[in-house]
Amino acid sequence: MRRALLATALLVVGTLPAVAQTNQEIEIVDFNGARYADGGQTVVVIELRNLQTEPDPALIQITANGQPVENLEVVRLADSSVPVGTVLVIDASGSMAGAPMDAAKTAAIDFISQAGPGDQIALVAFSDQVTVLSGFTNNLDALNGLINGIEATGETAFNDAVIQGAELFGAASAREFLPNMIVLTDGEDTASTATIDEAVAAVSESGARVFGVALESPDFNPGPVEQVAAAGNGLFLSTPDPAQLSALYGQISREISNTLV
Repeated sequence: MRRALLATALLVVGTLPAVAQTNQEIEIVDFNGARYADGGQTVVVIELRNLQTEPDPALIQITANGQPVENLEVVRLADSSVPVGTVLVIDASGSMAGAPMDAAKTAAIDFISQAGPGDQIALVAFSDQVTVLSGFTNNLDALNGLINGIEATGETAFNDAVIQGAELFGAASAREFLPNMIVLTDGEDTASTATIDEAVAAVSESGARVFGVALESPDFNPGPVEQVAAAGNGLFLSTPDPAQLSALYGQISREISNTLV
């Protein structure tokens, strides 16, 4: 469907000079005549990736078969009827104990506080095993309680956690969401039954945009986190300082919001 749309609809990107800069791009991520709207509207979801400034809907022009689209309305994602579904995957292994875990909780709670009324968030924690603490919900108070209850202990099943998070988008109730996943880890995978190749495949099949966040230690190998983020057409962000996690999650929130409908 995406390729068909790209063949018949053209974004006039000359009116968006910032997109021409390095690593910035436009991606049409969904096209549907009835999925998000009533009244026979055709809805196109456009991600403006790696922008340094907030996009202006007034600068978007669309043509279909060479002709300007009639009755075109362009709005920011937050002002649209398109619901966002985000899976937060949090490393709860023993190495996260103390300041890293506290910072991870703060970052996650700050992120969900910015959710729109139609947005849904799911929560996954992992150590030796992967635990789905919550399926998709907009009950932010319940999510906050679950996040605050996470305890750091055990090993790191990173690959298994990525797969479990990606699989949540396969549920019928999640198919209406614009899918995103944030995966945080601070160390090497030491406990998964799945391989990194299987985790990358699960991300690719899910259609979710994946953001990998690495809390670096001196011997940390960021390769697997980078692979997962690349497979999900997202961002890889890293820091050695737990206190910077909230800022990184804020950057991800802004990146997700750089979407026009």
